[in-house]
Amino acid sequence: MMINLILRTDPGMSVVSWNGAGLANCQDKARRYLLDLMTRKREWVEPRLAQRRHQWNQLREEWRIHAVVEGTLAAEDNVLPLLDGVTLEPSFSNLRALRKKLQDLHVQASNCRTSTERMLRCPVCDVMSLNPYDLLQHLRTKSHMEKERQVLDLYEQYSAEAKQALSNSK
Repeated sequence: MMINLILRTDPGMSVVSWNGAGLANCQDKARRYLLDLMTRKREWVEPRLAQRRHQWNQLREEWRIHAVVEGTLAAEDNVLPLLDGVTLEPSFSNLRALRKKLQDLHVQASNCRTSTERMLRCPVCDVMSLNPYDLLQHLRTKSHMEKERQVLDLYEQYSAEAKQALSNSK
């Protein structure tokens, strides 16, 4: 199949000549095509500069996690100084979308008798399921239920904060 793709030929027609010399001929054509492709001179492209180049400290100070470890050498004395990280906080819209995906997964898992032609992915555990029954078994595992509970609790917390902020602004 790969030789057919490289030679850009119809698979049904090229298989007919795949005996002894025909196969060697196809492999030789494919080898020459790949070598021509690799040795061909690439056309020059005008380099484009990044829009925000040479700009530092583009993150807010409260987003940074400072790499301070107690009882170690000063940063300038370290051979490999620690870098600052960035705190990642889930947004309310991401939590809402994740909650919706989990609800859809539960609906799909409840239809165990229907077969889907695509694999189902759990967004919380990053597990792929072949069919709704496998998905249902995954959704019943203790680790998944704990992670799902964390997501739902965080969603409830954010929605309560959003409602309170909305009522305070009125």
